[in-house]
Amino acid sequence: MASAVTPQFLLEGAAYALQQCGLLLRDTNMLYRAGSYASCVVLTAFAQEELGRSTILRNLRREVLILEGKNIH
Repeated sequence: MASAVTPQFLLEGAAYALQQCGLLLRDTNMLYRAGSYASCVVLTAFAQEELGRSTILRNLRREVLILEGKNIH
């Protein structure tokens, strides 16, 4: 049986996704300065995905905190 996801777990996931977004943007900047523009586009798309993942996890956490009886599996 699956256990419920805790608000702390969701918050940590959001923080890790946001951190990964920043790392990808840092690498994008280095590639841009090196003239690797196509790779910059790809890494920027990945960074946007991580930013979206962070937002989704924060919203799920908010739902869990507001509706204390709601479980996310």
